[in-house]
Amino acid sequence: MPVHETIIDQTRLFDTAELSNSQGNHAWIRELIKFGVITNQIARDRFKTETLYKTMNEFLGRSRGEVICIRETLQPYRLGMIQPALESVLKDYTHAFHIEFDPSSDPIEQGYIAIKTDWNTTQLALQMAIDGWITADGHRILTRYITERRWDVINNYTINPILSIFALPDQIRLAEQIMKQLIQWMKDHNYYRRKKITAEGEFLSIERKYTWDDIILDPAIKQEIIENVVDFIKYIPIYQANRIPTKRGLIFYGKPGVGKTLVGKVLASQVDSTFIWVTAAKIKNAESVTQLFQFARELQPSIVFIEDLDCFAIDRHIHFTPILGELLNQMDGIVENEGVIVIATTNDLQVIEPALKDRPSRFDRVLEFKLPDVELRKQIIMQALRGKTANGINIDRIAEKTEGFTGAHLHELVILATKVAIEQKDYDESNIVKLTDTHFELALNQVQKKKEKALGFYIL
Repeated sequence: MPVHETIIDQTRLFDTAELSNSQGNHAWIRELIKFGVITNQIARDRFKTETLYKTMNEFLGRSRGEVICIRETLQPYRLGMIQPALESVLKDYTHAFHIEFDPSSDPIEQGYIAIKTDWNTTQLALQMAIDGWITADGHRILTRYITERRWDVINNYTINPILSIFALPDQIRLAEQIMKQLIQWMKDHNYYRRKKITAEGEFLSIERKYTWDDIILDPAIKQEIIENVVDFIKYIPIYQANRIPTKRGLIFYGKPGVGKTLVGKVLASQVDSTFIWVTAAKIKNAESVTQLFQFARELQPSIVFIEDLDCFAIDRHIHFTPILGELLNQMDGIVENEGVIVIATTNDLQVIEPALKDRPSRFDRVLEFKLPDVELRKQIIMQALRGKTANGINIDRIAEKTEGFTGAHLHELVILATKVAIEQKDYDESNIVKLTDTHFELALNQVQKKKEKALGFYIL
């Protein structure tokens, strides 16, 4: 039976549907589907259906019921990779034609979309296209990609590209092979590789490049981090050659303001790998955990830096969630995390699920970031004073009087002392303050009142 294409009015269709539902009769809907009726009159959807069926008949010589389809739903960021992948993978095929969606037929829809491929780089990606290809021995393949919008409960939407390959039934193996090659090409040419990004694929805005000199830590802790992250990534090819697992997990724990987050900034700046920064707000459900680790595996070597692990990985005997279950599975499940380093921070190690923190196959190292001792406090104060006039200040005395201060408190102390100097007009003709012990005494009184609060880590 031939396929009859018909456009029907959407409003009439919905009215009829309501009447049909009230009567409990859905037979007419099955008939519409059987005869290939398009139920949406928007030009974009006509492109997706009418144009496709017409092209099938003309190029493949068959109607849609006689054609096989290999289909893949891709991540939104892959939209800009599809056309280059087709041109590269099918470069030895004859390119018979290329059909694009004409936005003039529907001004609401755009033919192209802007995709950010780096912090300062944007490229245009075609949203919908149909291409015909002919192999050297005369076989014909039809490729099509379109975008679908998925809306959430607050009417935000994501664009999901759908890539399809159409061929005659006896060419199903060829179509499957082509799809596999296209997906592999997109993995190999992923523009996120070795970039610094969020879990949602946004490029991180790190205001400047941090170095190890920007953070004052216990030398033993700093060396442990360098060995288990920086050196580990450097030696991954050697580990792989000797069949040593190349996944690693570290937990940083300690009070707010001791430098856990700053280490993440240093690693993002210094390590030549993909860096994925994850905040608790971005871990919305188990699916987001799955996507995060799929992202990290594809972009390896990669560092996944998870802030505030205690927000969603509390001991399962206290509170079990699907997020925790998926995190346990992704860190030590069927799929290996080769080339992936997971670093998590927490202010409260005791509440973390034991199967995470106590099992080497998930987190191999648990590092405590302690409050700085008097010697480290002196170093942090001197670091915070860089670029300021502070002749004659008794740093030893200030360090002794700030026991129990975090690095954040000490940087805040220098900021407050500077504000005190400004208020007292103790600055030169170039507006540079002249700090004295008196300024620090007044500032100490202010800091001691609020040092128990989490202030964040300042770098001046």
